[in-house]
Amino acid sequence: MISLHVLIVEDVKSKYDIVRRGLLKKFKAESIKDVKITRAESYTDAILKCNSSYFDVIILDLKIPFVDKGMPEFSASVQFLKFIEGSRYKPFKTVGLSSFSKDDYDAEAISKLRLEVWKYDPLDFSWLDQILLTFKTVSAGKDSLLHFQQNNYELDVLIVTARYANEYVPVMKEIQWISSPEVDVRLGENLKNQFGQIRLKKGTTVSVGIVCIQTMGLSVSAAVAGFLISLLRPRYLFMLGMCCGLKDDRCPSKLLIGDVLVATETACWDEGKYSEEVKRSDPFYVKARPRVPSDNLRKSLSGFLETNEENLQTALAEVCGRFKLSEIEKSCGEEITKAPNVHAGLMLSGSSVVDSVSQVALVRERFSSAIGLEMEAHAIYSAVDSTVGIAPNALVIKGVADHGQGKKNKAAQPWAAALSYAVALEVLRAQTW
Repeated sequence: MISLHVLIVEDVKSKYDIVRRGLLKKFKAESIKDVKITRAESYTDAILKCNSSYFDVIILDLKIPFVDKGMPEFSASVQFLKFIEGSRYKPFKTVGLSSFSKDDYDAEAISKLRLEVWKYDPLDFSWLDQILLTFKTVSAGKDSLLHFQQNNYELDVLIVTARYANEYVPVMKEIQWISSPEVDVRLGENLKNQFGQIRLKKGTTVSVGIVCIQTMGLSVSAAVAGFLISLLRPRYLFMLGMCCGLKDDRCPSKLLIGDVLVATETACWDEGKYSEEVKRSDPFYVKARPRVPSDNLRKSLSGFLETNEENLQTALAEVCGRFKLSEIEKSCGEEITKAPNVHAGLMLSGSSVVDSVSQVALVRERFSSAIGLEMEAHAIYSAVDSTVGIAPNALVIKGVADHGQGKKNKAAQPWAAALSYAVALEVLRAQTW
């Protein structure tokens, strides 16, 4: 694991070799390990390397060529310093190391760019001690920053959805931003996202981000959730959207289309072992390891659902008022609830879409207490359990859009996703800020 990345911008190979050998010797003497040193020979080369990698420290000759093998110029170094100054991700420290005297370059221009310059001498290595001190300072700063990031929250609320059109978009429509949200470019083009602020209640404003994974499944969801937790450090993490609700005779809660499920426990329904040692209709041995929400939320959920029933009903009714429920019911071909209820219980996840009556029955045999079925919830709680440092308070909330009876009710999916946000919002309002 590389602890420090160093870029030396130097066109003269012999000077670069002396600097590099001197640094490595000092690092070894001071037990500074895992330092990677990279060379750039010109302004163009340095720009390319900075655009493709991040460097903690840059050591810059004050006269470098604009292109490889070109004539060294002071202006090329100045232009590179201006590039660094305007970069989104700046190095911890940029220093000048030059064999030229101050009469050979514009000291005033260097001063304006706040560059510390050391005099290079191949016979007097006192400059190495200055560089070593810089590395120690940067290394200590990185350690402190990492410790801070791992033990402090940066974002108040992160919302994650799997699907774009039927989960991310309807949830986005429900969020009442204080001002226009912005895209976090660090997440790249493959993760749709918006970040801004919302007002939870009078006197309470929180920062909120919503990210769409843009695919289904446990593996991708776990990977993306882990990445987002590490990068954004959210205090609360919600996965919202829609799911399959179970309503057979053995189901502890008969979920109707439009009801909302809060996952107080998750499990992977196809995690186990297939064996024919014992003859039976289902040669599957369940070895699923259940996951649960963060302790703070899990312990307070039952009380929250009991004492906030009126607020929840009001919030869900407001969402229902924005949808044409009669058309949704007609499209579904079965009864939907006009007054959604919130149910808490075991939500099952798997890597396959379950839209089969027989498969739902098989899953039910394995997990008789489950009330919901989808493809990501277990991955979210697993990612939280694997967090290095302080972990977010995570909760999966999904609206019921179908019953896994061989028909996906696409008309109900945006409604179900919007309902999940209404419940999440009430959960947040009940927290202490």
